[in-house]
Amino acid sequence: MNEEDQVAKLFDKSLVDGVKKAMEVHLSQSDDDPHRLAGVLMDRAFLQEWAVYDQPKDLEALSRLDAAVSEIERLYYFGLTQAASDNLGARMVHGPHYDGLMQCEITLLDSDAGRDLLAYHSETGQQVTSALSSVEEFSAAIRDAIAKTKDDIMVSERARKSTARINLVGIQLVEAARFVWELSGDNKAPTKDLNTASAFGAFLADVFEACEVQGDVRSAFRAWAKESAVAD
Repeated sequence: MNEEDQVAKLFDKSLVDGVKKAMEVHLSQSDDDPHRLAGVLMDRAFLQEWAVYDQPKDLEALSRLDAAVSEIERLYYFGLTQAASDNLGARMVHGPHYDGLMQCEITLLDSDAGRDLLAYHSETGQQVTSALSSVEEFSAAIRDAIAKTKDDIMVSERARKSTARINLVGIQLVEAARFVWELSGDNKAPTKDLNTASAFGAFLADVFEACEVQGDVRSAFRAWAKESAVAD
């Protein structure tokens, strides 16, 4: 499941209703509002990602990012003629209003089009222009941060040779369910293994079903316990 799919779940009414129903069934004795707890669970499950590194993937992406920053720096200085550089700068600062301005269709004084152009220039155009120059200006600092991030990944206990076979969404949902379970009252969630016949086991199973997350619930819990032990 990619990030777009995860975020989409937050706006799926039938899914949201299913999570709220699970809260009402299992947390009906809570002093907290089950509907609020449903929102807390979904935000924690689908707006966060279990914090592990996919070492090969992350290192490759960082290397490519480093090369891209270096290429931006080179092209910004040496890749364009002055004419192309001037045109690019004008289009960035004027955006969608550039053609109208060049064709004299926009009058800056006392016109709606002119006011729109000036508003774009101050609210967006200047930031767009500075964004590209900032990459060049701070390229050394960016590339240094990239290099140190790669070093961190190489020695981190959270680095994995691959995350392809790890149910990261399931693990994060276990984390979210445990958080809400304990937030809702005096109930303590298990830490080592899951008894599927327990109250929390039934709650977790219904949450997985409501959230349409694939995978065996007990396996996901065990994966969460293993990952949490590494984090500790």
